[in-house]
Amino acid sequence: MTRLLVSFYNTGIQLGWLCLWSALALASDAKSLRDYTLDAWRDELPQAAVLAVAQDRRGYLWIGTYEGLARFDGARFVVFDKRATPAFRNHNIRCIFEDRDGALWIGTFGGGVVRYQSGEFESFTAEQGLSSDFVIDVAQTPDGALWLATSRGLTRWHNGQWRTFTVQDGLPLDSLQQLSLAPDGALWVGTYGRGLSVFRDGAFQNYSLNGGKPNDIVYALHIARDGTAWVGTNQQGLLRLNAQGQVLERYARPTGFPDDVVHAIYEDSDGAIWVGTENGGLGRLAHGRQDWRAPRDGLLHHFVRAICRDREGSYWIGTNGGLNRLRESKIVNLATDHGLTDANARVVFEDSRGRLWVGLDEAGLDCLEAGRWKHYGLAEGLKTLGVRAIAEDERGDIWLGLNQGGVARFDGRRWTSITTAQGLTTDNVYALCAARDGTLWAGTVGGGINVLRAGRVIRMIDPQSDKITGGNIRVIAQGRDGAMWVGTNGRGLMRAQGEEIARFTTKEGLPSNLVFALHEEADGTLWIGTGGGLAWRRDGKFGVIAHKDGLFDDTVFAIVPDANGDFWMSCNRGIFRLERREREAFMSGAQSRVVCASFDISDGMGANQCNGTSQPCAIRRRDGALMFATIGGVAVAKPEHLPFNAQPPPIVIEHLELDGKALPAQPTLTAPLGAKKLDIHYAGLSFLAPQRMRFRFRLEGFDRAWVEAGTRRTAYYMNLPPGTYRFHVTACNNDGVWNDAGATMTIVIQPFFYQTAWAKGLAVCALGLLLWGGFRWRTLTLRRRADALERQVAVRAAQLQEKNAALERALAEGQAAQREAQVKNRELARKNEALAELHRRADAIFTALTDVLPGTVIDGKYRIGEKIGGGGFGIVYRAEQIALQRLVAIKIFRPSGKNATTASVERFRREGVSACRINHPNAVGVIDSGVSADGIAYLVMELLQGVSLATEISLCGPFSVERSLAVILPVCDALATAHESGVIHRDIKPDNIFLHQMPEGEVVKVVDFGIAKLIEPDANDPLAAMTETGGVVGTPIYMAPERLDERPYDGRSDVYSVGIMLYEMLCGRPPFPPTETGMLGVIIGHLKQPPPPMPGVPREIAAVVFQALAKSPDERPTARELGDRLAAAAGIAPYHGAPVTTGRLKLRPSPLDEEDSETVPPQSQATTLMRRSLTDRSCPPETQSSCGDGAAARRPLLSGDVTTATDCD
Repeated sequence: MTRLLVSFYNTGIQLGWLCLWSALALASDAKSLRDYTLDAWRDELPQAAVLAVAQDRRGYLWIGTYEGLARFDGARFVVFDKRATPAFRNHNIRCIFEDRDGALWIGTFGGGVVRYQSGEFESFTAEQGLSSDFVIDVAQTPDGALWLATSRGLTRWHNGQWRTFTVQDGLPLDSLQQLSLAPDGALWVGTYGRGLSVFRDGAFQNYSLNGGKPNDIVYALHIARDGTAWVGTNQQGLLRLNAQGQVLERYARPTGFPDDVVHAIYEDSDGAIWVGTENGGLGRLAHGRQDWRAPRDGLLHHFVRAICRDREGSYWIGTNGGLNRLRESKIVNLATDHGLTDANARVVFEDSRGRLWVGLDEAGLDCLEAGRWKHYGLAEGLKTLGVRAIAEDERGDIWLGLNQGGVARFDGRRWTSITTAQGLTTDNVYALCAARDGTLWAGTVGGGINVLRAGRVIRMIDPQSDKITGGNIRVIAQGRDGAMWVGTNGRGLMRAQGEEIARFTTKEGLPSNLVFALHEEADGTLWIGTGGGLAWRRDGKFGVIAHKDGLFDDTVFAIVPDANGDFWMSCNRGIFRLERREREAFMSGAQSRVVCASFDISDGMGANQCNGTSQPCAIRRRDGALMFATIGGVAVAKPEHLPFNAQPPPIVIEHLELDGKALPAQPTLTAPLGAKKLDIHYAGLSFLAPQRMRFRFRLEGFDRAWVEAGTRRTAYYMNLPPGTYRFHVTACNNDGVWNDAGATMTIVIQPFFYQTAWAKGLAVCALGLLLWGGFRWRTLTLRRRADALERQVAVRAAQLQEKNAALERALAEGQAAQREAQVKNRELARKNEALAELHRRADAIFTALTDVLPGTVIDGKYRIGEKIGGGGFGIVYRAEQIALQRLVAIKIFRPSGKNATTASVERFRREGVSACRINHPNAVGVIDSGVSADGIAYLVMELLQGVSLATEISLCGPFSVERSLAVILPVCDALATAHESGVIHRDIKPDNIFLHQMPEGEVVKVVDFGIAKLIEPDANDPLAAMTETGGVVGTPIYMAPERLDERPYDGRSDVYSVGIMLYEMLCGRPPFPPTETGMLGVIIGHLKQPPPPMPGVPREIAAVVFQALAKSPDERPTARELGDRLAAAAGIAPYHGAPVTTGRLKLRPSPLDEEDSETVPPQSQATTLMRRSLTDRSCPPETQSSCGDGAAARRPLLSGDVTTATDCD
């Protein structure tokens, strides 16, 4: 069921009374019904009509309805009816009475009376001697006798005996309604049609209320402390009678009473009479005044049947529509029911004459003077109805800042306006401050500050020149030194003194640049309410108290000090108070957090949301009352008279749950064997603000310290060890008053038989016997084993002597073998030295051979020319193929050093085989290979003239896109042919790309297949057929991730290397260059890191490069796909080695360089790619510093620029 909470303040019957009572309420401390917070419950009850309400001595509230009895602890309702409680034979609950022994007597209309005592219900009906099962009221006389008003007379229960009094005993009628005990011990009885009867000294005395006429029904009866009787009648209103039954006063419709039918009467501690009527709601008679609340004021129903006051001073009202509660609130809310035109208040102000001014959001201005409200709107002279600021000048004139209406002045007779037509920068005025020099400072939205004197604008503080960027002003205040402080909306705080203006923002220490409120203390400390907390400025330095430091909210709309120096502030969540001692302790560093008290609708506010960005949105009146503008009215707090709940909350243990089974609360609980889960449900019977109660509990004997349970009302325990425990629970109310005595109970957890003391004793004895027996058995066993061991020792000693002799013989043999090995080691060392000498000689012979080879002829086919290159693997010479008279390059294998292995010879052979398998114009051509008659292994290749790509990059890099594609596209095509031929290069890098210069132009050549892998292709899946796992050989800067961590790889590892090389050509550096960690950083980059962006490179080209650099081979294109995608990205035809006519083309412009695109020479798709001639090779302008003025780049070929292939060691 959903709980309804309605919090607001009532009105009277007529609007004139409302205005008058509002003024009286403000002028005195008398609390009217409107000053109570009204709460409501309906759906939580078994039925909405509440017929009876009572609080028992433990603190529970009991509610009787047509559908059963409910018990309320402030948080939960428990329903008792005949479905769950067989003692109830009827659900119609008419009365609830607690006797001197604490037993509850519940009268039902048809089910007799039910007694609740010690947690048990017991019913009494006509079968046990009750005169009737229809029980309407119960009372108790000083002698302890219980009296029951029934439909068939007055029944007394005394000393276990029933006696009934009827008309034969002097009653005017057997059908009774009400009972009330007088101070003199007399029992007054109200009948259902024949007036009153008083039972005194054993006799009845009857009184007619209407002169003996019919329908003389008494619905309510109460004998006041002064002995007078208050009687609620059917059609005669409310009567007050003296002890002799004479009518002293009558309250009925003709005298202004709202209803003639009265069903409930209650006398409070002040002697005020509370009245519940059938059609007029709830009323109170006090000091000659009537005060009423009706459904239009929030009461659930106009039919009030029951009134009860609890220990905390709240009044519980039973109506036909549910249960209401009136409680004394800490905040009084002034709204339309108090005379305001509208509840949405923006500003509040008290002038020098004590008049209260309330500026409304869009409803004009209200003024309370001499107990009467007066409204000012358009008809009274205001230009607009949105009031945003109020001030008073030295003459007593009232000034308003209006939304879209400029400034308005009231001289006591009429309103005059000052707008943009009279010189204001804007008509949106949200802040006003009357300076001591007679000027009025007006803060605007969007127009900075306007300074007025005598109704004319004399100065405008320009937002730009005076550093108030934005010009949105929220608050203006004058300091004690005469300086004007200005809070802005987003631009911080400004200080203006004369012509000097200074601004302070978050850079200077403010927690936020949104400034809503300003307050200066006597010592000069300036307090600033911001959007980031409460800030202060002292001695030129800023400090802040924020939500993280304990402040209730970081938004501070207003700062108002009370008489004690405590700050009251407002925000969107209500009002909160920060005590002065808390504030000063935080500022001094004595404590790191502050504690705030907060107030919201549960404390009487009309709405939680307070209004800010207006001046003033909160004030302190002369009488000390604090007022805050909210969207639901003006919230009023009187700090010196705040209600304080001094009642420690009663605490009860309601019930238990043991392994899911519910058990009633009891002083001692003995849990059965095997019990595991125990839940203890307790309650704190404080009704004012149960959501603010705090509980703590402790299971003595188990918990080492108190458990802070907060608002939780259940304690949970699992698997408690056997033992006797004492459960103790305490709580505090909403104002922090603790009931330290709390509630206690004893809990006994029974042990299993093996957990009892005698079982443990038997276990100890059994264990002792077992240990003693084990010791004896062990001793005998050890003795037997010792005897056997002695026999074994004798046998083993003989065997050991024999083995020692054999060991001595073996030792002698070993020493002899060691001496022989030493001799052999010395011989091996001499042989190793001889072998090393042979290697040195072989190197010397090969070195000499390379010097004499020029001019000689190998195999009668090749005449060796000058040496043009070399390395650890071999020497390269220029040579002439004699038969064809053409120049070639010949590589002579170096068969010495680390190459003097079968693997090295195989590698040399493989280079020729790999290159021969690739028939492509952009791969270096192998002409011949073999071993001469003199044993010289050689490899004959075409002679290349020019430079490597690495040399070109170092001289002229980075390249343009056109230059880069002219090199890369032939490389991709050559590698595609190699992969299709079953060859993976494995060492693609700029050193192995040669720019061969021919008269027709430049030809790109892929060289050095020395570490290539030859793999038999699979006809069905050639790419997969090339996959193998091998050792890590190659150059790490250009190596694919799968090769670095030795995973299977295929031709796409060459594609990754091409991507690295193309990235370097375009950007001037590889994506993962060596760092201070050496090659480790390169390897980590290849394996884990994405390549950096490529600034200045067209998006289409960069996207293809990143595809080639994918970490997973499956996400990379093949070499042929890479070439095709690059060509497509550049807007040129794919390069597949097919001869075409050389022409000029234009690359498709990128969105990045669309305006700067130019026509460039195309790539030739003949068997050689002619990019540019050797004599016209020049660097890009940005690399001219590396190549000089360009002349050096066009120099003739030098001998160092000519080679046939690189030699990979």
